[in-house]
Amino acid sequence: MKSTTRGGEFDSLARPVTGDPSGAGTMKVERRDNETVEQLLKRFNKVVVAERITKTYREKMHFVSKSEQRKEKRRRAERNRRKKMLQQASH
Repeated sequence: MKSTTRGGEFDSLARPVTGDPSGAGTMKVERRDNETVEQLLKRFNKVVVAERITKTYREKMHFVSKSEQRKEKRRRAERNRRKKMLQQASH
């Protein structure tokens, strides 16, 4: 059974722990047969990156007002626009 995420497909072995009905905050990865600890960690980290768990955690560490969120969104858009212009100019 596969579930599709933004980063690709992952086995259903990486899922929230059943004790948490919301499914938020806790991830469980079961070890497969003949899988080393390094492979297990690599698979876990791949899911964490694909689900953007670390990014979401960092964003929610501190309160950011709506006006500050809008300012950051504008700054990011301007930075992306400049980057796109530079890429087009270099081609």
